[in-house]
Amino acid sequence: MEGEPAKNPSWWTKRNAIHVTYEKIGEFWLPARNETNTQVRIVGSSLLTIVYRDYEILNADAMQVTQLREACSLPWGVGKVSQPQR
Repeated sequence: MEGEPAKNPSWWTKRNAIHVTYEKIGEFWLPARNETNTQVRIVGSSLLTIVYRDYEILNADAMQVTQLREACSLPWGVGKVSQPQR
């Protein structure tokens, strides 16, 4: 997945290019690597790399797997919120 923020996160940065690579481990697609290349106004270019590894997939019962799949089908940053009682 590649992208850039919709809005510049800071005055100090000109451009932020994000590249995320996923890897299939068992039944799940999990992040393997995250690279962010930022053009900083005075300093120049800065590269941040995060490498994910040593995942351990634990056994889960069917109900937990169903809940995880439901949670993953929601847009990023959106969770299920219960309505307040009136």
